[in-house]
Amino acid sequence: MSRCLLGTTVFIVLVALFSGCSDDGSSGDEDGGGPDLGRGDRGVKPDEGRPPDGVPSDLVQSEGARPDTPPTDPAAPKFAKSGSYSITVAGTSDPADVYHPAPSDLKTGGYSFPVVLLLQGAKVDKKNYSEVAGAVARHGFVVVVPNHTSLMGLFMELAVIPAVLEQMKTENASTSSPLAGVVDTSQLGLMGHSYGGVAGLYAIQGQCPIPWCFGTFKRPAELKAGAFYGTNMKPPIGSIPKVANAGIAIALIQGTLDGKSKEADTKVTYDNIQDPPKAYVLLAGANHYGVCNTNNPPGADADATTPTLAQQVAVETVARWSAMFLRAHLAGEATAVDYVHKTGDGLDPNVAVTSAK
Repeated sequence: MSRCLLGTTVFIVLVALFSGCSDDGSSGDEDGGGPDLGRGDRGVKPDEGRPPDGVPSDLVQSEGARPDTPPTDPAAPKFAKSGSYSITVAGTSDPADVYHPAPSDLKTGGYSFPVVLLLQGAKVDKKNYSEVAGAVARHGFVVVVPNHTSLMGLFMELAVIPAVLEQMKTENASTSSPLAGVVDTSQLGLMGHSYGGVAGLYAIQGQCPIPWCFGTFKRPAELKAGAFYGTNMKPPIGSIPKVANAGIAIALIQGTLDGKSKEADTKVTYDNIQDPPKAYVLLAGANHYGVCNTNNPPGADADATTPTLAQQVAVETVARWSAMFLRAHLAGEATAVDYVHKTGDGLDPNVAVTSAK
């Protein structure tokens, strides 16, 4: 059997194993447990969606500031608006959407925005992350959301990470780019959903397991932090391994009603992260797709557990905690560190937070 055919066969077998559990490798049993954390509604609705391809990035998506949020809110977005445009990632030929802050002085304000790559869940199209990506962008990040097609369809692979980083260096250097001169390519953060979150955890550890990786993978030196939703390291067979993160900051955000990624497995994964900083954010009433624009997006394997938290509230909460963790441990903001590790838990009625810094 040729090496190529052997690799393809192994890939199909492993995907079949994981598909029999869930799209992130967890047991797939419904788990509606977890403490009653309250059902406070912050009343926030992030971006309605991405402008069609070809629409200039200065046509912003929506007002981003939460209307019920006082100016002193420590977790308020830095920018009121976000914009987006579409690219092709040269290294992988993947179509991608790029979300960014959209102040009126974008090109003259001396901005430098770190890069955040959002790694999609299995079979989830990039358009289903437009709201969370726009919301995170308003916190001061350039958020890239690619559609990566592997042998089995929309399944994320680690080769996307260095390819996107190189593409954003090109975007920053090109005078024709909407983001010319405003991208800080020395700082890379990851977001990820389910299968894509597992890819992110492997990337942080510098590992290259099939089917997330074929050949070799070298962790970029620019990678400093990751925040992942509905993600655990439970394999189809065996126990959850240690996460050798080499000091790279990791946040795991977990819905209490996630029927595909078990709460207990995510908590063990968090406990097994070897080095701080780290955070475990338990989101009451959200299921596996609390990070997406809509529950059970078309094409994805449905979560049979019905969420009790409004979808727009779930998305805003995931975006805010992801952004604040990245502001703390990618951008190095002291107020964000305080929010993640001290005050945020008490300010947000929908979460319970465990952390170490």
